[in-house]
Amino acid sequence: MPAQAGWSDYGYILDVNVVNNGVYIFRSDGARNSAPGCATFNARYAVNAANPGGQALMSALTTAFALHLKVQVFGLGTCNTWGDSEDVQYIIYQNP
Repeated sequence: MPAQAGWSDYGYILDVNVVNNGVYIFRSDGARNSAPGCATFNARYAVNAANPGGQALMSALTTAFALHLKVQVFGLGTCNTWGDSEDVQYIIYQNP
């Protein structure tokens, strides 16, 4: 387990970028807390949608993006999916 995993305060998904290898990269405007050293693009996270867990996360994130819902993002403390963006562990929707 990584020594430091980051998280964000509740915020809106600003954009979602899809890469041809199944990676989704997105930014949130929620204030970032305790980002790992590898996450040099501070407001950005990455999800590998090539597996069922990543597909579930991306479904939730694209729903939040489309409906303009606030989410809180929790990271894994790693940047294995996209070198400068923290891997996502889970998200929480804010009750509107």
